[in-house]
Amino acid sequence: KFQTTVVLLLLLLGLVVGQNCTGVVNGIEWDLSMLTYDPNSDTAPAGYSLPYTNGGSTDTFFVNFCAEVSSAAVSPDCNKGMESGSCQLHAGTYYGAGNAPDMEFQEYTPPAGGAYPYGVAIHYGGTTTLCSQLQQYRTTTVNIGCDPTENPGQLYSLSWSGCDYTAYFKSVYGCTPQCIAISLEPSDYGGILHVYGSTVGAPVSNSLYSCGSSESGSVWYSMTVAPATTVTASTCNSNTDFDSVLSVYSGSCQSPVCVAQNNGDRDCTVTGAGASSVTWTSSDTTTYYIGVSGYSSSEGTYELSIQTSVINVPCSHAFQVPGDSSTPFVIQGSTIGAPPSTLEICGLSNESLPVWYEITNYPIGTAVTLSTCSSYTNFDTKISVFSGSCSALQCETVTEDSCSNPNGITTATVTFTPDTDSYFVVIYGANGLSGQYQLTISH
Repeated sequence: KFQTTVVLLLLLLGLVVGQNCTGVVNGIEWDLSMLTYDPNSDTAPAGYSLPYTNGGSTDTFFVNFCAEVSSAAVSPDCNKGMESGSCQLHAGTYYGAGNAPDMEFQEYTPPAGGAYPYGVAIHYGGTTTLCSQLQQYRTTTVNIGCDPTENPGQLYSLSWSGCDYTAYFKSVYGCTPQCIAISLEPSDYGGILHVYGSTVGAPVSNSLYSCGSSESGSVWYSMTVAPATTVTASTCNSNTDFDSVLSVYSGSCQSPVCVAQNNGDRDCTVTGAGASSVTWTSSDTTTYYIGVSGYSSSEGTYELSIQTSVINVPCSHAFQVPGDSSTPFVIQGSTIGAPPSTLEICGLSNESLPVWYEITNYPIGTAVTLSTCSSYTNFDTKISVFSGSCSALQCETVTEDSCSNPNGITTATVTFTPDTDSYFVVIYGANGLSGQYQLTISH
């Protein structure tokens, strides 16, 4: 966690402030320590005050986090009677607006309009800062919304009812680790993506993780996959040098749901360290959060590989392939687990395990070549090409046994000349074989 060994002790009530500001809301552990400034000596960071119009005057609102508004930064009048975590300057007079010793972490209330939907709130209450005109005590709720671009952050909105204030602050520290996960974009057509990183010095937030906890920091990735996609994430690679743990979650980044976790891939022989692998299949279009951490307190560098393959790809769910590419378009995929064909035309039979693609907008009258002739392809492949619609397919061409790849495996190449905008391309194996393939489309 972001913490430091330097803390201050308020003599009056023994409140620890300065660089220690942590709390738990709905099982999520929050650390706002990096938002807190020293109330005895520091000047408040830019963005910790907000001018606003109140009646006929222009007022200013000030905040600190888990600590009083600094007399060095604003005015000792903010803290009359008690250490005020927020303070209002109105008509030349400072009024405390809720006490730091009474601060509580609370659920976040998103602002109207949908901006910054995730975060956490803190509430300054107490019974010492009296709003005399209404005979009620002043309170402030500060909602800290997740904005990965704001470090440390800034106030951007204020509203009030009587002497109860609601402030909105945007900050990277309003984000859970998943909400600032590194976005990955694996190919829609299958293949393997490799990413490299390190968990050294990464933050720990065990209370968020329903899959299990670790004393090690975690680095998070997010990826969105199509329905019926099988995904395998693994640190079983030569660049992993520590005992790693992989955790996978679905749901929202603020309320993740455990999908899978692994802290030891016994089949891994690539690295001497404890590698991990997890495999799961999506039922709908889903965003997943993948955490890389260490067993116990282990940390180090890693190579994370993510392989995707879609298992349910009939004609009606064919992958859309961009057309008219100026260079060859390369797709890596797999037919393993694909459902048997319901068609027995154009080379397909009920033992075929096909994967379907739809290619569009290739130049009419210009030859297009499709080939699985690659060292990546590991089974005897066939290619069929259809025109028409899924309900009225017309066989254009089919080929097999036309190319031997460097591994001696028989693969397929076919060339056709488009006379319409859209064609279906089907990859499958001879005699019901299945495996991985690389399809190259060129013209």
